[in-house]
Amino acid sequence: MNRREQNTRQRPFRIKKVHGEPFQLGDRQLIPVVRVLSFGKARATIGARGMSGWGAGWERVVPIALIEKTAAGESSIPITDVTAVALRSMLVAAVLVTVFLTGIRCLARRRR
Repeated sequence: MNRREQNTRQRPFRIKKVHGEPFQLGDRQLIPVVRVLSFGKARATIGARGMSGWGAGWERVVPIALIEKTAAGESSIPITDVTAVALRSMLVAAVLVTVFLTGIRCLARRRR
């Protein structure tokens, strides 16, 4: 195990790009590509009076592309999560409206 692999294991938050197993579809070979976001932390104590410990972790796998290999060559097909884009846009709009209305409320109170 090299030094970089050791440092990667010690970090609680990790991001990796992973290529899946290729599969054949007619005359094309498709390879899925995903981004893996993970977090893991644990602690344990063994003492004279007993043992204690805790742990926490989560992992999220996000598809980002498909690599298509044909006789003509190789191309990448990006995958866009339109639902996530729409939800982020709605969140930004809600925060901006809240900040705007809070500013108007503060100005109205100062004018009194």
